[in-house]
Amino acid sequence: MQRLVEVIRRAQVDRVVAGEYGVQAQAKAAAPAVMEHVTELAGEAGAGGAGEAGRRCAPGGGADVDDLGDKVERKAHLHLHVLEEMSEAELEALAAGGVWPERYRGWRC
Repeated sequence: MQRLVEVIRRAQVDRVVAGEYGVQAQAKAAAPAVMEHVTELAGEAGAGGAGEAGRRCAPGGGADVDDLGDKVERKAHLHLHVLEEMSEAELEALAAGGVWPERYRGWRC
């Protein structure tokens, strides 16, 4: 009986080392599905090559998706405290022609 247990353990170790059992085998089995998902995110899959990245970047595109492909709810909040800092003339120029004061040009939030 002890010899049988030793033979089985040795066979298990050999399979683990060969990548036929355990984490390495799981990674090999999952690799095709993972690569398909990554390829789709990169925009190389599907008809026309749009992929998930193409849908994300399209105007009015699909759901907002993070780098891992998970859908993410995003909310944008715009606080216009800068308007309080602007003069009447600057506010009129912004309202009339969308012209921001020089100190705010190139400024990104």
